[in-house]
Amino acid sequence: MRNKFILFLLLFISSSVLFAQTVEVTGTVTSKEEGEPLIGVSVFLKGSSTGTATDIDGKYSLKVPLNATLTFSYIGYTPRDITVKKGGQLDVVLSATENVLQEVVAIGYGMMKKHDLTAMFGVTYEETNYYSVSASGSELVNTEPHLQYVNNTPNEIRKNPDGSYYSTRSGGDGVGNGVMSSYLGKLHYAYDNKYLLTASFRYDGSSKFIRGRMWDFFPSMAAARKVSEEEFFELVKDKIDFLKIHAGWGQVGNANSIDQSASVATVERFIA
Repeated sequence: MRNKFILFLLLFISSSVLFAQTVEVTGTVTSKEEGEPLIGVSVFLKGSSTGTATDIDGKYSLKVPLNATLTFSYIGYTPRDITVKKGGQLDVVLSATENVLQEVVAIGYGMMKKHDLTAMFGVTYEETNYYSVSASGSELVNTEPHLQYVNNTPNEIRKNPDGSYYSTRSGGDGVGNGVMSSYLGKLHYAYDNKYLLTASFRYDGSSKFIRGRMWDFFPSMAAARKVSEEEFFELVKDKIDFLKIHAGWGQVGNANSIDQSASVATVERFIA
């Protein structure tokens, strides 16, 4: 009896782990060197095509299985892999690659003293393909739960009070694909590591929109002052470690809130 109980317990434990819990992860990706949010950082589930990109404020949101690995990558920065232990807030800090840092130091401080100027440019491409099937029926002949399917409805053409006709059964399928491509860039200027200016852009093209309106330009800019780097701030350093004033403006598109306009119904017929 004891052996049977142990065997049942092992089977129960092994079967319970087959169900992967999905959680939603949100957060902000920032630069370690600049302390500024990074726009357009690629955030994707490692080993799959599931992913997203950070918005103008460096924020992202993604639903992934628990204990999955997220990869954060950005041009000029070292990629990071992070395991999702729980849902909720997951803020990430990326560090500039070593060769970029050396170049910035050599140019920014070896020749220009207190001036620091960096520029980045990138390209993204995303393609989506899908196929859908649908069917519907009304006025079930038998309302038993195990008989609630389309073939259990009358297949008739009926007349509406306004004189139009309708079918009690209908169905169809569709196929579609979508493409989104983006060119993005960022220019960052800092003076004495106190006064910061950032300008960035995205030039996005999506097949969701009509010809002639597929592409649009989305600029953004921000300015900041690290008050804690000023000499007068030494008077309150024992109470406040870091203080920065930041203001920004930008534009974003609405492509993610629109269904694929490329979808085409390939079949529209009555189900016999």
